[in-house]
Amino acid sequence: MRNRLVTLLLVFISTSLLAQHSCNIEDEFGNIFKVEKATYGNRMYLNQTINQLKASECYAELVNSNKEHITYLRQHFTSTVDFEKLRAINDSEDLQLHYAEELKNDTKFYGLIQQMLAAENNNLVKDTISFNQMLNIAVKYFTIKGITEEGNYEGKVCAGINGLKWTEEVRQPHLEAFCFSAIITNLKSGTKPDLQDEFIDTVKDIYTLNLGIDRSEELLRAQGAVYALMKNSEMLRDVLKNAYEDKKQYLPFYLDLSN
Repeated sequence: MRNRLVTLLLVFISTSLLAQHSCNIEDEFGNIFKVEKATYGNRMYLNQTINQLKASECYAELVNSNKEHITYLRQHFTSTVDFEKLRAINDSEDLQLHYAEELKNDTKFYGLIQQMLAAENNNLVKDTISFNQMLNIAVKYFTIKGITEEGNYEGKVCAGINGLKWTEEVRQPHLEAFCFSAIITNLKSGTKPDLQDEFIDTVKDIYTLNLGIDRSEELLRAQGAVYALMKNSEMLRDVLKNAYEDKKQYLPFYLDLSN
């Protein structure tokens, strides 16, 4: 009886290992990424999301632990997805099938997902990022997007509206995705005070300075002041450090906290 149980256990383990090894990321895009047509007012758009995978499904831990990170990569680092073609597809199943194929065939995006898999499997030579490099990216998500007629600053923490396009000649997809993911996770946590409160306090602080008579010049100086003050925020530093410890097994870089 004991030998039979041992045999059954070995068969179970072998079957589990076989199931794990049969996972192929190319075959899972349709299960990971979801698209549906939706409307906002009179406008139709494609609602793109990431599924919550069951623990037994391929790449469940990677996907479920990094939804914000992967979403950021999809939003900002796809280069060949034909959204016009996708919007013209009416059948929902056909739309889903073509959407998965478009993402899979986008070599830029697909390569970034492969890097996360390689990092998780310890099959990647990782770059080293200094903490100052990380902070330089993280502060760019705290944006003053304008000045009202009354002279008030309009602040926003956003993945789409940020200072990266105008300040970073060479983009670093995974570093950007990590920083934004850490920030947005903090904002969604319900913990107070959070980085939104820190940003508001920072904006209040720069109100004590006369930064220009011309509005456009004032806006640039105010934005620069926000970057400098947020770089020294202990809250932001702690959020990034804690997030790195939590996510480092999936990241294609090491963080050097000494500089």
